[in-house]
Amino acid sequence: MMPPSPLRLIAMFIGIVLANSASPPLSSVHARPPRRLHCIHGGMNPSDDGLVETAFPPSLPHPPPLSAIIDEAVWNASLQLGITVKMLPPVPPPEPSEDALRTAELPGKRHRVNPLAEFGYGDLSQAALREHRGWLLGQMEALVETCGMLEKELGGKEEGKMNKKDDNAAAAQTKPLSARGSRPLEWEFALSTASSPKSCLINIEAEEGTKVAGPKGTDKWVTFSQLNKYRRKDPQKLRDLWYGQYDVDFGPINELASTQALAVSAMLDSPVLIPSLVILSIAGALGVSAGALWAVLVRLLNSHLWWRSYGLWSRFLYVSAPFKILLGRWVYSSCRDVVKALADVVRDRLLDLESHLLQASLPVPPEETVPKTQRDKGQEGDQDDQGLEDEPEEEPPEESEDARDSQSSTEQRWWPGRDLWRRVRRQRGGGQREGEDAERDEQQMEAQEGGI
Repeated sequence: MMPPSPLRLIAMFIGIVLANSASPPLSSVHARPPRRLHCIHGGMNPSDDGLVETAFPPSLPHPPPLSAIIDEAVWNASLQLGITVKMLPPVPPPEPSEDALRTAELPGKRHRVNPLAEFGYGDLSQAALREHRGWLLGQMEALVETCGMLEKELGGKEEGKMNKKDDNAAAAQTKPLSARGSRPLEWEFALSTASSPKSCLINIEAEEGTKVAGPKGTDKWVTFSQLNKYRRKDPQKLRDLWYGQYDVDFGPINELASTQALAVSAMLDSPVLIPSLVILSIAGALGVSAGALWAVLVRLLNSHLWWRSYGLWSRFLYVSAPFKILLGRWVYSSCRDVVKALADVVRDRLLDLESHLLQASLPVPPEETVPKTQRDKGQEGDQDDQGLEDEPEEEPPEESEDARDSQSSTEQRWWPGRDLWRRVRRQRGGGQREGEDAERDEQQMEAQEGGI
C-alpha cells in the first residue's frame, strides 16, 4: 500500500479537528466503521478498497459546497484510522408560523404567504393589504418629493465624499455653503456713530467709532476687525457668514490698502515666515548674549552647588541610548511648543495691526450721503438738545413760613432728633461753606429753634 499523499494527510488532520469539535466523545467509538453515513447534501457508501465514494445529487447546477467536501474528508480520515465518527444530523427546515399558515391559500391554488404577517397585519384582507400598500407607496413618493424640494432650495447639497485616512477611520467632507450658487460680493463700508449706530452679525451692535463692512444695498453689517479675524483664523465661518449667498473676496479691500498694510498682509499670508522670524530672533538674542551666557555657564559648572548635586544629574548622563533619544525628543517638542506659542502671539499682534491699517484706508461715505430719514432724525435731535439748553431753568417756588413750620413740626413728630443731627452736620461743614450759603443755613437753624 502506497503512503498517503500530503493533501490526504492535510484532509485527515482537518477531519480529526472537526470531529473532535463537533462530535460526541470518543467513548462511543466502535471498532468497525458504519456502512452508511447521511449528510445534508447526499449519502456516502463505503467501497471495498476502504475509500468512500460520495454520491451527490446530479440535479445540482454547481459543485458541492465546502461542507460536503469536509464531510467526505472526515469520513476518509475515519476509515484510514479505523474509527467511527458520528456526525450531527442535518438541520430540519423551519416550520411555518401560525400567521403564515393562517394567511396561506387553499391547497388547490398557488401557495402564497402574507409578507406582512410578522408585522401584525395577518388578519387583514387582500383589499385592506392592497390599500395599506398603496398608502405606504404614497408616503414614500411624498418623502422623495420633499427631499427634492429641500435640496433645490438649499442649493443642491453635494453628497459627502469619504476621504479614507487609515484602515479604521474615515472623514466626510461636505461642500461649503459658499460654493452653492453664490454670487460676487460688492463691499459697502460705513462708520458706526452715536447718531447712526450700526448693527453687527457677530457682536449684535458695533462699537462707536468703528467701521463696518457688508454687502452693498443691505444692512447686514459686520465689524471689520471681526471680519478680518474670521478671514485669518476661521475662513469657514467667513464663507458661511452671509449664509453662503456671496463669494467673499478681499481683493477690492487690498487694492485700497496702504503699503504698510500690504506688507503686514504678506507676512500673515505666509505660514512659515512668522515662525522663521521668531526662531531667528531667538537665535540673534542668544548670539548677542552669548558672552554673558557662557560666563554664567562656566560659573555654574565650577560652583560647589552644581557638583554637590552630582548624584541627581549624573543619572541622566549615564542612561542608555533609548532614554537619551526619548529625552531629546521631549526637549525638541518643548522647544517647538514654545516657538509655536510665540508665533501665535506675534500673529495676533500683526492681525490687530493689519485690521487697524486696513480700517484706516476704507472709504466711508460723507454725511451728505446718509439717508434723509436718518439725517432728519439727527437734525431734529440736535435741535431738541439746543432748545433744551436755551430754555432757562425754572426756579422752585419759595415756601412760606407756615409751610416750613408745618414741615418742621411733621419732621419733629416723626424724628425728634433730626434738628440736632442737622445742627451737628452744619457745624462740621460750616468752615467749608462760604458767604450766603452759610448765613442762610444759620438763619434757617435759628428760625427752627425759635419755632420749637
